[in-house]
Amino acid sequence: MIDIDPDVEQEWMYPKEGFHHDGDEEEDFVSFGKNCVDRLVSSLGDQLMLPLIGQLVMTTMANTQDWRYKHAGLMAFSQVGEYVDDPEKIRPIIPSVIAHTKDPNPKIRYASLHAIGQIADDMPEDFPQTYSNEVLPCLYEAIDDQIPRVAAHACAALSNFMEGYKGAVNQELLKSFCQKLVTLVQNGCSLVKENAVTSLAAVAEQVKEAFTPFFIDTL
Repeated sequence: MIDIDPDVEQEWMYPKEGFHHDGDEEEDFVSFGKNCVDRLVSSLGDQLMLPLIGQLVMTTMANTQDWRYKHAGLMAFSQVGEYVDDPEKIRPIIPSVIAHTKDPNPKIRYASLHAIGQIADDMPEDFPQTYSNEVLPCLYEAIDDQIPRVAAHACAALSNFMEGYKGAVNQELLKSFCQKLVTLVQNGCSLVKENAVTSLAAVAEQVKEAFTPFFIDTL
């Protein structure tokens, strides 16, 4: 999973206009590694594999010499949610994942957001309810990322998170999300617009009538 290009290309960070982006495809080695993690957890169970994956993730994310190790660890961690029956089992790793949404390297930020979004999708009833206080402020900052590819992925992670969330959320925070997302719909590149619109719909379900002031702005 670390056998990828050490350079982060401009074409990846700033995708061309249009709604189909070849750059969205993961590198073959990353995809292969994620599939291996998935099959190991599925076959051997989370009780055996989670401690091993946790150790692997923390070790790789401690590597400051080559960003690809952190990227690999975050991508590996993104695969565990489908097999975890208790969200508390992944709590030791969550602070590090959230911290890496602010990493200087855009691919590491992308990978951390990918982990949040994928786990939210795989654990829709448990992950959002358990980690909303940690994750929502993180995503609120991440959708302002100056790299379009990362900002778009932050919006996608927010969509996954909000679609599964059933608890009470600070309405002022959600209204602030709406304001930011409307700005992205109006001013972002096509990839950002596409993901921001989807996120806006997910947030609107939560704010309900409080979304009314933003409705016309999105048309």
